[in-house]
Amino acid sequence: MADGSAAGLVNASDLDAAVRTFLNEHLSSQRATALEFYRLADALTDKGRQDLHDQVIRAVPVDRLSEWRDRRNHKRIGVGLSFCAAMHHHRQVYTDLELEGIPARYTSSKVGGREFAKAVGLRVAERYIERAKIDDIIPRAGAVLKPANDSGSRGVYLCQDDGTFFSVRDKTTFTDFAEVVQIIKSQMKSKEILSHRFHLEEMIVEVDGAPARDFKFYAFYGEIGLVIEIVRKPETRHCFYVNGKPANVGKYPGELFKGTEIPKGLSEEIQAVSRELPVPFTRIDVYKSKNGVVFGEFTHTPGNFEGFSLEHDRRLGEMYTRAQARLAADMFAGKRFEAFRKAAPAGTAS
Repeated sequence: MADGSAAGLVNASDLDAAVRTFLNEHLSSQRATALEFYRLADALTDKGRQDLHDQVIRAVPVDRLSEWRDRRNHKRIGVGLSFCAAMHHHRQVYTDLELEGIPARYTSSKVGGREFAKAVGLRVAERYIERAKIDDIIPRAGAVLKPANDSGSRGVYLCQDDGTFFSVRDKTTFTDFAEVVQIIKSQMKSKEILSHRFHLEEMIVEVDGAPARDFKFYAFYGEIGLVIEIVRKPETRHCFYVNGKPANVGKYPGELFKGTEIPKGLSEEIQAVSRELPVPFTRIDVYKSKNGVVFGEFTHTPGNFEGFSLEHDRRLGEMYTRAQARLAADMFAGKRFEAFRKAAPAGTAS
């Protein structure tokens, strides 16, 4: 691997050994770079430049901070924190909880999410067919076909008034539902779609009849760190809001649009909902329809969480840590999370 790149691994005679060597070399390089940051930070501090010292330390990933450096800076929340790192940790903790028989992620299931949404007073879409095999689905105009427990837009089709079927993910339109069924079966076989059961439910539309736009709230146990507004037809466009104002957070640079605005009072409603979940973070998705706001889904670990800029990865990481502290304080004080407990039996299914 004379070029120092991963491409050199392709022709290695002992791939396992080569990968270990490559990763160790790069890990050592990252630690050496972090050490240079430490030295620079110390020099700036000696000059009384505490503000620049903080900026340098905040740029160093938490897994590259030495123990004494972390101890020295722990009172300044945000040192080395990362939303990406938090999401990896978040996912592993939930997996371990479920191995212990605790359905920690049940609200992210389609059944559990609907039950909890109803328990906290959110409107949910009408369900025409629930958990059916794809061969048993009978399409109807004004409905949405979606897998029972897949994330994102994989396998989601709009059944349109003209009898055609629009793929939300691929932006293609089909005139024959049998073709849609065959595509879905192929994707199930290749594991692109993991679910083998499907729902057919009410299509949420805006005043003009267009599919309702999504609003995705990054909710940190009572605080909103980010809102994403998404339109999906004729092509997908995103607008990111931080503190209620459009912002560039580093994701989807070629798919941005100006946005409209977050519906009045919705952020406060989502904050209240997030305080009823005994978790530090949940992404809460809703649709803006002609008849008001309709619940979409809860997601505990959203996709592409590594895509944020350094600034926003750090900012959301700080919010996650603060949310953990608030949650622990409320649990210690005896908060019962009654809506969560009420919905829990239904939430164990997907």
